[in-house]
Amino acid sequence: AARTAFYAMFGIGSYTVAKYKVVWKFMSNDIYASVISYFKTPFGYKNIIPIKTVALIAVDNEDEAHFICAILNSKIVRNFIKSYSSAGRGFGTPSVMKHVGIPKFDSKNKLHQDISESSKRLHNLKSKDQVDEIEERENDELIKKLFDIN
Repeated sequence: AARTAFYAMFGIGSYTVAKYKVVWKFMSNDIYASVISYFKTPFGYKNIIPIKTVALIAVDNEDEAHFICAILNSKIVRNFIKSYSSAGRGFGTPSVMKHVGIPKFDSKNKLHQDISESSKRLHNLKSKDQVDEIEERENDELIKKLFDIN
C-alpha cells in the first residue's frame, strides 16, 4: 500500500473552498443549516472551511445557497429527515440529502427567489440573536408551496 506523509489531508476538493457553503452539524438530533462564505479578519477575507462533523453543500451563488438552506431549515424537511434518520452518530449525514429531492435552483422562478430571500431575512435576524416565529412560519409555507403540500 502506498504511504503518505503523516500530515496528509483527505476529503478535500473544490467543494471545500467553494464561495458559498450550506452547512449543518451532523451526529445530532436535528438539522439547523446555515450559509457561510468568507469571514473578515485583520488579515483580509478568509474562506471558512468546516470541520469533519459538519456536512456541506457547495455552491457558487449566494441566492442558490439560501434557497437550499431555507429548504433544509423548514419544519417539513427537518421532520422528514428525523422520521428516518435516528438521532446520534448517523443523523444528518450528507447521504440523507438523496431522500429530500431539492429542486434545482432557478433564479427566474419567483417562488425560488422568495425562498432565497426568506433565508436571508432569517439569517439576518439570527445574526442579531433574534428569532421571528412568523418569519419561520412564512418560510415553512413557501416550502410547502415548493413541494406542493397543502
